[in-house]
Amino acid sequence: HELTWGGHEDNWDFDNTRYVLNFGSNVVEAHTNHVALSRRLSFALTDRNVRMVTFDVRLSNTASKSNVWYQVRPGTDAAVALALCHVIMAEDLYDREFLHYCLVTKDRNASLEDKVAALNGYLSEYTPEWAQEISGVSADDIHAVAVEFSRARPGCIISSRGATAHYNGVDTERAIQMLAALTGNIDNPGGRCPGVEPAWRYPTGPED
Repeated sequence: HELTWGGHEDNWDFDNTRYVLNFGSNVVEAHTNHVALSRRLSFALTDRNVRMVTFDVRLSNTASKSNVWYQVRPGTDAAVALALCHVIMAEDLYDREFLHYCLVTKDRNASLEDKVAALNGYLSEYTPEWAQEISGVSADDIHAVAVEFSRARPGCIISSRGATAHYNGVDTERAIQMLAALTGNIDNPGGRCPGVEPAWRYPTGPED
C-alpha cells in the first residue's frame, strides 16, 4: 500500500458498492475489523443483492457466499489481476478522470494519452490467455469479469493475506491496487478507501 498510494492500511465501503471483487480475502471468517466488515458485506449481499466474485485457492466461507468462485493456483493472483488490467486498458474501459491523478510514468506532467500509451505498453503481454496458463482460470472468464467489473461502478476490490502472503505477495497487492486505480475505485464511495487508524488517548501511571 505504501509503495502504491502512500498509505498503510485500507478498508472497503461495502455500504455503497455495487460489485465486490475478492482476491483471497476471507472477510466473512476473519479480518482485522472482522465483525463490522463481515456484517456490512453480509447486508450488501442480502439486502442490496450486490454481486461478489472471488478468486481463491480454496472454497472459503467468503468464497461460498460469492456469486462465482474461481479457483486459482496458489500464488497466481497477480497474473489474474494483470490480465484484468490488460483487458480494461485494451478495451478503453478505464476511468479517464481518475487516471489524470495517477502517476504512471516518471513525468508528473504526462498527458492522459501518454499515460494510456505507457500502460498499454506495459500490460500488452499480460493477456487473459497468458494468465490462463499460469492461474488455471479460463481466458474467457477473466475477460468477462474485467468487462463486468469495470462497468459496475462503484466497485470494491478486496484482498488480504490470501493474495499477499504467498510468493510475489507485494507485487500481487500492487497489481490489485493498480486494478482499483484503473477503474477509479480508490478513495471513492463504494470503493477501496484509506483506512482510519485510531490514536488512543489514555491516562498513564507513575514511571516507576
